[in-house]
Formats: sequence, structure tokens, C-alpha cells
Amino acid sequence: MEIRRLLIADPDPALLEIYRAYLVKFGFEVATASSGRDCLKLLRKYRPDVLIVSLELKGRGADGILEIIRKEMEIRPIPVVVIAKIIHSEAVRLRLPATVELLEKDSFQLPDLKAAIKSALRAFTQARARRRRIFPDDSDVGLEKLCGL
Repeated sequence: MEIRRLLIADPDPALLEIYRAYLVKFGFEVATASSGRDCLKLLRKYRPDVLIVSLELKGRGADGILEIIRKEMEIRPIPVVVIAKIIHSEAVRLRLPATVELLEKDSFQLPDLKAAIKSALRAFTQARARRRRIFPDDSDVGLEKLCGL
């Protein structure tokens, strides 16, 4: 799966622009959202290949967004990178699926963001392959359960 379209959701407009400007240099198409509501609208309309979401997102944080992806079939399962503040990171690690990458907001560098996108995609692709080995005639319906989403 080639990554082309990214959706980045963060309440800080300056960070959104920094992330967007960095990732566009690598040929990504990047959409941004500053609220949970905007993020959900863009998930449905823009159909990104990877979601990058801040745990501190207003309205619906990463937890709420992941819950909606889990429950709504019209939002297909996608690789996710969650950005969280350092003080929350261990608690967050315990409740996020294994296929979700976690970056600590105060300590990661921009190249770490690109690496996390690739890692999330790799974990997601491996989960999809495992599911297809188990259920070869089935569609991707239920992939979110295998991925832990």
C-alpha cells in the first residue's frame, strides 16, 4: 500500500502547519483538522491512507476518533499515529491497539513522525495479511477487530 493521503488532527494551528509543511516535502497530500468534529468529517470525505491525531484534540480526542472508526463501517480501518503529551504516554500505551503508533509530543522530531507513519502502516498491513490468512474469502469487514481498533 502506497501512502499518499494523510489527515493530521491537532488543536494547535502552528503545529498543524509545521507537520503539513514537513510531510508535503515527501510527496504526501495532507489535510488538516483542528477539532474532533472536523477530523471525523474529513475521515469520511477525504479518505486518508493514514490518520495522525493528537490525544489533546478538542471535541473528540484520539480515543473518541478511534472509537468511532471502530463502530462505523463507512469509515474504513486505517493506520493511526497518536501524538500525546509525555505525562500521558504510559497510560495511553496501555489502552491503544498494537497497530497504533504513539509519539510523545514534547520529545519527537519531525523525522520521527515520518518513521511513525511507516511503522503504523507496516503494523496495519501485517494485521491485514494475518486476517486474510485466517479468513481468505472474507472482506476487510472486521479488520478493525484484528487490529485492535
